Amino acid sequence: MANELTSEDIKTIQYSRRLRASLQQTASRLRGRCRVRTGLRDKLVEISTIGKRTLTKSTDGKGQTPDNANTFQKRWMYPEFYEDGYVHDKQFDLTSQLADQVFSETQDAMLAACERTIDDRMVNALLGDALVGAHGTDKLALPPSQIVAVDAQYEPLGKEETGIVTGLTFDKIRLAKRRLMKAEAMKRGDSAFLLVSVDQLMRMLGDEKASSEQYVAVKALIDGDLKTFMGFEWIVTEALPYDEESKVRTCVAYVKDALEFGFWEESRSEISKRADKKNCPQIFTSIALGGVRAEDKGVVAIKCYEEADVA
Repeated sequence: MANELTSEDIKTIQYSRRLRASLQQTASRLRGRCRVRTGLRDKLVEISTIGKRTLTKSTDGKGQTPDNANTFQKRWMYPEFYEDGYVHDKQFDLTSQLADQVFSETQDAMLAACERTIDDRMVNALLGDALVGAHGTDKLALPPSQIVAVDAQYEPLGKEETGIVTGLTFDKIRLAKRRLMKAEAMKRGDSAFLLVSVDQLMRMLGDEKASSEQYVAVKALIDGDLKTFMGFEWIVTEALPYDEESKVRTCVAYVKDALEFGFWEESRSEISKRADKKNCPQIFTSIALGGVRAEDKGVVAIKCYEEADVA
């Protein structure tokens, strides 16, 4: 019949089909923006920090050498395991190239998910409870002194809170930077980062207190022409926590040495056959990682008002 498709026609139609991956973040934006340890094996990894020391005035040239004890702060990080798997039906588009595309794109999507997981866990380590104590059994929240309130404004000698909630402002960034500098966490030449959401970066253009120079700088950040401003490397990420009830997004300012992160297993993707599934091929991807906030004074959470996305 004239309307019937030949085998060659069917092959042409099948070969013309193409897959595309969904729009997504495919690479970690925070990897390397911390102190990283790799090849870890222990279930708990100790992070020890020697405390500050003070000198005493010497009054005797031939006196005893002082022997003052060290103070140690212990924090701990442990691995969290994440995985994904896919078993491919051999009868699915067996005579076309689509099966190969499904396999390839699926594996790429899994590895992209690993990269996003790295960012999620780094943000969680910065803002979440830190494991402390002699054996890592206690938890320590980020102190209130390291949090810029949602209604904060920069008042060098007065009260910060105003009762008027705002998004990210230059005042809030100045407050965060002041806290890092007063704690000696942020010094010239140190690596410091400011994590912001897309909405908060866009809001900066409407900051009424912004000077013309600041406005131009924010526009350059949005356009990608500028990465460092006000002493921070700006990183745009949607991994920052959002409270739908209070409509508050938590941005973060921190220094590199304040975050310890480890990999027990880097992202790994394996292709094998499932004997229990008629030898169907499978993809299995996994990663083992964890982190901890090593220094509270090196991290500042910035609370920012943000309307929820409308679907």
